[in-house]
Amino acid sequence: MKIDQDMWLTFIEKISSGYQPVAYHNKTHAADVAQTLYYFIMGGDWMSKGELDNLDFFSMIFAGCIHDHEHPG
Repeated sequence: MKIDQDMWLTFIEKISSGYQPVAYHNKTHAADVAQTLYYFIMGGDWMSKGELDNLDFFSMIFAGCIHDHEHPG
């Protein structure tokens, strides 16, 4: 996606800080969802089966990272 590495790391740190230290909707859960999406996309060949492009792939991983951002619990 040609994203500047420093900008990406700053973004991830900002998102990470928005996750509350609660039992489930926390930053570990967000990382797990993003990794699970990656596993299914790559292992299940979703890229070709779903005719996904790099933006689709990035959007899905991005959504996994932020899906519970600032969720209260």
